[in-house]
Amino acid sequence: MSDWFYKNKHLYPWNWDSIAKKIKDAAGWVCEACGHPHGPSPHVLTVDHFDHNPKNNDPDNLIPLCQRCHLRRQGLYPPAKTRAEAIERLAQRAKFEASQLNMFEELPQ
Repeated sequence: MSDWFYKNKHLYPWNWDSIAKKIKDAAGWVCEACGHPHGPSPHVLTVDHFDHNPKNNDPDNLIPLCQRCHLRRQGLYPPAKTRAEAIERLAQRAKFEASQLNMFEELPQ
């Protein structure tokens, strides 16, 4: 986990690990935005609070995201107004980035 989490762990409920695992299990350990599969180890699937409030642990506020999509979401501008909008914009960004990588792989050497 990141330094940010350890510095701010006091903002999360005592049972955050259990809450996060339930969200990841419900998502089948797949990033909700880009669809990348993850397992408990070695890949990291995070759980993002849509409203950025670590005390609001309503399942509708929690989004299972891979690390890359989680970072994309932190940089989303303008901020998404709904959870669905956030996921759609993240999915579009992931597809765009993947297409750019594929383009570079096809360049002649």
